[in-house]
Amino acid sequence: MKQPYLNAKIPIMQRFILKSLGLFLVIYILLFSLVTWGGKDFMRNTYQKSIETVYANFGSGGEITLKPLRNQKHYDLEFVMTSKQQKTKALDKARKQGLKTTQINPVKFPLNSWTTSSMFFIFLAALVLATPIRWKEKILSFFIAFSFLVLFILFKTGFSILLKFSTYYERFEVGFSNETIIYVLNYVHNIIIYTYFGLLVVVLIWFFTCFPKIQFPEKRVIVKSI
Repeated sequence: MKQPYLNAKIPIMQRFILKSLGLFLVIYILLFSLVTWGGKDFMRNTYQKSIETVYANFGSGGEITLKPLRNQKHYDLEFVMTSKQQKTKALDKARKQGLKTTQINPVKFPLNSWTTSSMFFIFLAALVLATPIRWKEKILSFFIAFSFLVLFILFKTGFSILLKFSTYYERFEVGFSNETIIYVLNYVHNIIIYTYFGLLVVVLIWFFTCFPKIQFPEKRVIVKSI
């Protein structure tokens, strides 16, 4: 008598995953190309305005401005840091010397807005668009994920600014002056600015906003007789 056996080796799940990964790569390359050809300035300016809006007045007297850098290979923005305390001390010193004006020495450091911000938004957009969920859920998930990513970018940039002010505390009197705290800030900073850490954060944001809504295909079971 022939006995039935189960043949469940049809790779439905594998095809589902490969199709989604392929779609993600196509969308990412397309978005990357669009940004490279005509969107970098827009994304840089958006990042610059966002940071200046949130951090123009930093902590207890810190002041931040950003300037575009032209014809630079690795950087496209420059942070310029001063403080009200620094300006006050400089003016007081100038008055004692009989001067009406004086100069201050701000701290400047360059930044690449692509590796700091833009690439993560492109990566997140490609992930969400490639996720096999309904468009209504996709749009809602995108806005929620986008909001969390904005908060992460603001937090990461603010953390960098705090570390810079603390490093130059004697000049600005903003941030922390304790060397142990500065050491801890620097240690954490070296982690959160790492590109792969940012990509991990993006994947986690996608996972919690999109992954639970995916309806995976059911595995088909074929029964044969021998």
